[in-house]
Amino acid sequence: DLPAGSFEPLGSASIPQYVCGGIIVLSIWIIARALVRSRQRGGQPEANGADEATFPLRPGIAIALVGFAFVYVGVMATDLLRFSIATTLFLVAAIGMLTKFERRQIPAVVIVALVLGIGLEYTFTQIFVIDLP
Repeated sequence: DLPAGSFEPLGSASIPQYVCGGIIVLSIWIIARALVRSRQRGGQPEANGADEATFPLRPGIAIALVGFAFVYVGVMATDLLRFSIATTLFLVAAIGMLTKFERRQIPAVVIVALVLGIGLEYTFTQIFVIDLP
């Protein structure tokens, strides 16, 4: 159990528990909606105008992103890097892979990663008063 917060009468665990509950409720709602739509179409996939020529499947990138996520969590768990640095590097790698490291998109990828890495650290440590690795 988490200790009671000095600013939060419900305790420091209440916000993560509410967020988790919200995610669970929304996930169940999305799954139920998808099942209802699937039954209405007779089990046929939804035609949304996108095809594999427009959006080719890239399982290698999906596997690499899952691997990056495990490495990111491992780095955070072992305190090898600060949160802001690890988050920025993770986001540069992840977003870069998704954009195929296109030369003209690299500056935007780096800016987004820096803003999120530094901004999230500031938000968690200064606003939510949460210790980060």
